[in-house]
Amino acid sequence: MDLSQNPSSHFYLHPKENSGTNMMSPLLSNANYHSWSRAMKRALLFKNKFKFVSGEIVELPREDVIYDAWE
Repeated sequence: MDLSQNPSSHFYLHPKENSGTNMMSPLLSNANYHSWSRAMKRALLFKNKFKFVSGEIVELPREDVIYDAWE
C-alpha cells in the first residue's frame, strides 16, 4: 500500500488538510510563545505529523519513491 494513502502513515494527508489553514494569527512574543507552542504540538500530534518537526523522521533521498510525500 502507498504510504501516502494509508491513514495510519505519517505521510498521509487527510483531504481536509491544506496549506490555506491559518496556523498562527497573532505575532509570537515571549508572552504567548508557550501557549502557542503547546497548541502547535497538540495539533501536529493529532495529525500524526509531530515526528517531522521533532526530527524523528529524517529527510528522505530525492530518489525515494515517497520523497514527495515527505517534502
